[in-house]
Amino acid sequence: MQKFKYGDRIYEIDPGENFRAWADIGDRRQEILDKPFLATLKEEWTKIILSDDIRAACFRSDIKGWVSRDGRYYGNDERLARASGATHCLCEDCGIPIDVKTSGYIRCSRCREAKGAAAYAARPRKEWDEKGMLYSDFEDRFFDSWSDVFDYAEDHETTAEKLRLVICEPVYLRRVDPDYWEHDLPEEGDLPDEALVLLDEFNEAMRQFGPVSWMPGDFAPVLPEFFTT
Repeated sequence: MQKFKYGDRIYEIDPGENFRAWADIGDRRQEILDKPFLATLKEEWTKIILSDDIRAACFRSDIKGWVSRDGRYYGNDERLARASGATHCLCEDCGIPIDVKTSGYIRCSRCREAKGAAAYAARPRKEWDEKGMLYSDFEDRFFDSWSDVFDYAEDHETTAEKLRLVICEPVYLRRVDPDYWEHDLPEEGDLPDEALVLLDEFNEAMRQFGPVSWMPGDFAPVLPEFFTT
């Protein structure tokens, strides 16, 4: 038995000589007997080539090596040849086939969403000082205020909870180290003391300049009351 997602439903497929399929309908598991729909399922299923499918790759005795379905030669590397010739792989979590050529993922969208939500739920929480930025782990978007979050959530018919917000950490300009000039100095030479003083002043001035960007941190913010009531 193999799992197969078609539309919004996951089917269990027996791709043997007599192609059969089952689905969970309501609170019971029911075999699909609608012949036209079963034919459609079979047609879609046959488009799926997993790495262990005989169609994925073959060993060519004339050139003594493995060749993938798309005609690439991999020598003795059967695993790479089969991976190249496959159209789908099985989701690492639930086992349904996913298109490796277009998605580039090893998990289906539903399992990626569940894994992301679980990881976010495990984040520690703290109050946001409202001086920096927030990042939406779900939408890949930055926010600079609670009102910005509120407006975005309202415009996109979602909630602050679903945005999976993370408090950002500031990124400052990197300090310039005296070793920056090591190739300009004579061997075992050091910068003059006056230059070191100026360098310290420069680095402090750059620090006082403030953050030049922001990156997601480890903490999720405690949501204000107006988001949770």
